[in-house]
Amino acid sequence: MRRRLLNLLTALSLLLCVAAVALWGRSRYYVADRLGCGRVAVDGAVATSYFVHLTSDAGTLLVGLNRVQLPPSRFPMPPSRWSFTWDTSAPEGINAGDSLVERAGFSFDRSTDPATGAGAAAGSSDLIEITAPHWAVALGAAILPAFRGARRRRNRRRQGASLCPQCGYDLRATPGRCPECGLVM
Repeated sequence: MRRRLLNLLTALSLLLCVAAVALWGRSRYYVADRLGCGRVAVDGAVATSYFVHLTSDAGTLLVGLNRVQLPPSRFPMPPSRWSFTWDTSAPEGINAGDSLVERAGFSFDRSTDPATGAGAAAGSSDLIEITAPHWAVALGAAILPAFRGARRRRNRRRQGASLCPQCGYDLRATPGRCPECGLVM
């Protein structure tokens, strides 16, 4: 079970790495991609809109979560299931910030904006946005597949040379069990 889960995580990590590199090339030279997913839910006296978006533009990825709460009478859309949107446009570029971290393409922004009016009747808006350069996402996603690939290569090399796959001890004298770590073949 553990091995299957690790294999699944490795495959997903490799897929994320390839997707980040592909989006990097697209956003740097051709188009900016925007993928969004949203839902409107009404619960009693409050209508809540959830919107998650991913924007790939000018070499950076922006992931955001927006939640808006309003009274149902002020909400412009009826309740809905999850809906998806995708659009493309010319690359615009992300404004570089003042700090070195922001100039490198990393940022975190969280804002809460209570609407004007009295309490819950007025509504509120919450926004969380995280920005990272494509190279950082691709590099982070490539760590697990690279580690697993190096480990697999090492184990294959050890098996071909009659070495224990776990500790590397020479097993030519005792091929059934490793005297160093106790691994049974």
